[in-house]
Amino acid sequence: MISNMEVQNPQSLWLGRASQQRLTREPEGNEKPETSLADIYQQILKQVDRYFLAFNIRQQRQKLLGTLDQFTSLPVGRVNEQTRTDQNQRSIIARVMIVLGKGSREEKFPEFGLSALGRLVRTGGITLSEDAQIIYQSPTGLFERRVALKDL
Repeated sequence: MISNMEVQNPQSLWLGRASQQRLTREPEGNEKPETSLADIYQQILKQVDRYFLAFNIRQQRQKLLGTLDQFTSLPVGRVNEQTRTDQNQRSIIARVMIVLGKGSREEKFPEFGLSALGRLVRTGGITLSEDAQIIYQSPTGLFERRVALKDL
């Protein structure tokens, strides 16, 4: 039995062009953005709900989905210029995108009361059957070798 197993998230986050442009620049003067940061965050949460099933470990997906109200209550810009506190909508989106990326890292979100989001480690272990196999496969899939675990 394997006791701890790190799970990789196979999905990628996708944002439309208007959302990407909104994240890369601030509106100038009285210009109204096509997409608000709350709309972008909502798009991210919809994708998490539909595609990021690996985040079901330790109920991370459900915890993240319940943060929309808290997110909209945060300011859009910096909170404190002297201390450079980044508890704002833009920095939250950036940190969530890092957590959802491949090869992601663990991130704390004290704004939402989340102590660890992104570490996908299954601790209950898995039980392997007697006919379990290790499959070695070439990157192209042309060559394959199977080894039964009972033969090791």
